Amino acid sequence: VTTGDSKLDSNGLTIAGGPSVTKTGIDAAGNTISNVAAGTNATDAVNKGQLDALSTSSNNKTDALGNSTANNLGGGASYDSTTGAVSSPTYVTTKTDGTTVNASNVGDALTNLNNEVVKPMTFAGNSGTVDRKLGETLNITGGLTASGSNSNVKTVISGNTVDIQLADAPV
Repeated sequence: VTTGDSKLDSNGLTIAGGPSVTKTGIDAAGNTISNVAAGTNATDAVNKGQLDALSTSSNNKTDALGNSTANNLGGGASYDSTTGAVSSPTYVTTKTDGTTVNASNVGDALTNLNNEVVKPMTFAGNSGTVDRKLGETLNITGGLTASGSNSNVKTVISGNTVDIQLADAPV
């Protein structure tokens, strides 16, 4: 059946220069499909309003995650909502020798810290040295078993040395 620009046959409805609904599908001929209700079932079509709402919700959650990640990384990290990228932080570790080393990720920063924390402190006596790490005990003892006092002893710091001095004429 043909009437004007419209043709209805066993293949479907075709409008010359316009949309068609045929056995092979719907062709809107580049025209906007308007007044589409919001889909609710799994097989329903969705409209632009639903897609816009999903996009906004997704963007808000992505931005919240990006900002949270950057804030929790610290070290000057920031989130760029345009690109979705979190910039690298910079963590500065001051080494035991006073120099600094930078890290741009948490793993390297922890490695740098660990490398410094496990370094022992070296204690030296008139003869010999002993190393102790943080948390380890160094026993400093004397042979006196009777009661004593510190009135004849003083300590003097000179450079890297603690000099324990006894009075020349103990009281």
